[in-house]
Amino acid sequence: MGEIDGARMVKLIRDAGIRNMVVGTNHLATAAFRDAVERMPGKSPEPGVYSNRMLVTAPLLFDTANERAQNFKNRYLKKFGEEPDWVAAYAYDSAHLVTEALRRARQDEEASANISSTRRHPRRPGRAPAPRRGDRRCHRSNLLR
Repeated sequence: MGEIDGARMVKLIRDAGIRNMVVGTNHLATAAFRDAVERMPGKSPEPGVYSNRMLVTAPLLFDTANERAQNFKNRYLKKFGEEPDWVAAYAYDSAHLVTEALRRARQDEEASANISSTRRHPRRPGRAPAPRRGDRRCHRSNLLR
């Protein structure tokens, strides 16, 4: 069940007067769910009426998160005027991981180029040995594997 279906279900349950605990997945812990609850018609204009007595799984709790997550939360709040959900935090974290991997790959590539250009070889002073057919050790790409 996604955010829209979850919002529809919770609205129907609460509008029917059912006050039991609603247990759901992380889809009910997103800004998309909250927005869907606010947009859908219902008996109460107050979204909190629908989200009270809910227990949802969430892969991130800012209350227990580390300093980096808290810094992200504060910057997000300042920029967008609302707290981020776990989806925004995971997107930020993923972008950070990709950026870091690209930075390291570039450093590795530059290091590989420096190593190759400074190798000495008796037949070709100051240069790496010319690759021989079938000799995979001389190919630069092997240094990145």
